[in-house]
Amino acid sequence: MKTAIYFIITCFISTGALLGATNAKNPFPLFGIAFGIWALLLWGYNRRSRNRN
Repeated sequence: MKTAIYFIITCFISTGALLGATNAKNPFPLFGIAFGIWALLLWGYNRRSRNRN
């Protein structure tokens, strides 16, 4: 359940960052946020699944 909540929050943050990047003068920091939040989600999921085993 916790992973599903993290996934939904990640979707909202990355969508907001990517939409903000469309109108930004320099979109690369927002791209970094959008893809960085996905990296954090995958890292956290990997860590939680390792701890569970």
